[in-house]
Amino acid sequence: MKKTLITIALALTMILSFNLSAQADTQLVPDANLRLAINQSLGQADTHEPTQAEIATIETLSISGYDVTSLEGLQYATNLKELFANHNDISDFSPISNLTGLTKLQIDETKITDTKQLINLVNLTELDISSNNLNEIDGVKNMTKLESLFAYNNNISDLSPLANCAALVSVDFINNEITDVSIFQNLDNLKTGRFAYNHISNISYFRHDIPHAGNLNFDNQTITLPTQRVSLVKKSLTMVDPIKGAAGQNVTLANISNSGTFANKELSFVNLAADTNQVTYDFDHFFTYNNYYMNFSGTVTQPIEWFADNAPVIHVDDIVIDQNSSFDPTDYITADDVEDGDITDKIVIIENNVNPAVPGTYDIIISVTDADGNVTEKTVTVTVEETAATPANNDTDKSTPQTPTKDTTLVVTDKQTAKTATPSNTTTTTNTTNLPKTGDNSADGLVVLGGLLLLSSAFLLRRKY
Repeated sequence: MKKTLITIALALTMILSFNLSAQADTQLVPDANLRLAINQSLGQADTHEPTQAEIATIETLSISGYDVTSLEGLQYATNLKELFANHNDISDFSPISNLTGLTKLQIDETKITDTKQLINLVNLTELDISSNNLNEIDGVKNMTKLESLFAYNNNISDLSPLANCAALVSVDFINNEITDVSIFQNLDNLKTGRFAYNHISNISYFRHDIPHAGNLNFDNQTITLPTQRVSLVKKSLTMVDPIKGAAGQNVTLANISNSGTFANKELSFVNLAADTNQVTYDFDHFFTYNNYYMNFSGTVTQPIEWFADNAPVIHVDDIVIDQNSSFDPTDYITADDVEDGDITDKIVIIENNVNPAVPGTYDIIISVTDADGNVTEKTVTVTVEETAATPANNDTDKSTPQTPTKDTTLVVTDKQTAKTATPSNTTTTTNTTNLPKTGDNSADGLVVLGGLLLLSSAFLLRRKY
């Protein structure tokens, strides 16, 4: 008996499981909450299983707040024009991705993470994707008929996909990560825009003197600028105000911290305390025109990083070059800076009077300036060393030098002649001797012999008389 009961129970379980499986296979809309919403739209009982034909008749469907997790089955809603699916846990929108008849879609506060799922919905005129932590709006780039776009409370920063959305009349991008709104300078139909709580510093793309640029709200912008470095020595900071209002309008600055001042579009801070890590100020801009308005306000934060402000260092020793060699001072010099690194290309030769052709000692003066304006100058001594003379190439005369010649003439006067042993007419003895060249031995002997004879004759004459 017990075995029989067990067998019956197993059989019933199998039959029930089969029926449930078959029922599941025939369900076009697996999500019970979506099915409920569809049945309500069709006027059917809550337990009704809608058919493809029935689903295809739906033109407007609201499932907002129904706790729907899947849109499976809505791909059969081929005549659907309006879908309100906000406040649900839906991340997959592929079932409706080809419903090109849709003109209005509200999917704010769902779980959508990728707007490219919507890229084929090119006939949308209204789209709400707010409060979804989205980082992009790439899916709207082909929606040329889009007139209203609501995308507040996301993380959107890039608005370039709106370039083709020329029909836009109203946008809402409150509380995003937007810094650049220049895309709107070519979207001439825009009449209402909400951009509060972003990081926008420039709204000059919106002209203040045309009606369609009105009703724009840019309140409560928070703008953090790139970090500026401040010298521990100078303790001062000068910065250009980045805020630009609508064309032709001034922006008022207020609450400038650290006793800063504003003039000529620049803010100046002096005598900053070394523990200051940022300076701040507020701005405000409001005007009306032809019943339209524009608000622009926020706070600017300028982070500060302190540095020691070291002067740059020039690396060069005194220089020695050879006479007549080429000389370029920059070949011998380098420079660097703690903050800027290698700044050799910033070296300036202030004075250079070196003449490589003239031996001697010269001074050159060099200078270098780092990015913070610190200047280092250095005087370097340059010595031009004399080079030894080289003999001329045509000095080839190897002949023996000539010794100058001298004519020696002995003249005997009449008086002296009278005293000689020969009483004849006056006798003049002339002995001319040419000095020979060095090395001529015979000529040397004759010169010596002639000299001795003359001396002997003179000596004999003195003794005789």
